[in-house]
Amino acid sequence: MRVFADTSGATLVANPLKHLPVRWSDIRSDWPKIGGRQFQRLPPDIFLRPAYRDACRFTRLRTCYVGECEGIQALSQRFCVPLGKVSTCGGGRLAERLKELSQERYGASIIFNGHEVVEDGYDRWSVIRPPKGLKVALNSPVEVKDRSLVVKIPHTLADRQFDIRYDELVRLGSLNNWLQTDAGLIHCQKVHADRQYGCRYTSRDYDGASQCEAAQEIVAFRCRSDFARLVQIVEFVIAEHLGLIG
Repeated sequence: MRVFADTSGATLVANPLKHLPVRWSDIRSDWPKIGGRQFQRLPPDIFLRPAYRDACRFTRLRTCYVGECEGIQALSQRFCVPLGKVSTCGGGRLAERLKELSQERYGASIIFNGHEVVEDGYDRWSVIRPPKGLKVALNSPVEVKDRSLVVKIPHTLADRQFDIRYDELVRLGSLNNWLQTDAGLIHCQKVHADRQYGCRYTSRDYDGASQCEAAQEIVAFRCRSDFARLVQIVEFVIAEHLGLIG
């Protein structure tokens, strides 16, 4: 059973945050982090080395973006965690991909008392723009554009392979997964939020049957620091595939 409801306004009223600090960081929770806690940057000259030039021939582009919508903004306020939807699409497909997310209402569903509840606010997706001055490594396969990161994909790396490894690292910052940990539970107690509400789903139709899929691409995302981490993740995936690192 699917129930459609606009609960965002009521949520914020029912969950006052006056006792909490204004800044996210002042809450002092152990938030998840894209790339994980142990992620290490590559050597700054790795893409200047002959091994990179010899191994790499680029044939196509991939776009890495960070999405947001009113629903995500409300979710951020409710859980006092900065959030974004971090994923990829084909080069030149960003505008089309945002339309697709809006049509499918990515992350709009929760499971409440055994029923799917579909909230408003997830039908108009846009992007969080990279900050000005965002740096990449010298000779990096990553280029910072106005609305996204554009990646030159090596001819030996399939798009699906790139996405799987990229998603694996990004989803270490997943809100859904973090809320199932002790750190997530402690945070919910701090901000008086129901972690069931933070476990988001996307309802998709397969052969006429509706199926809820966990929205794992909604991750903790701090714009000032995590765009730099996102660049580093992409560079890591490319360098790893080419055997430039152990």
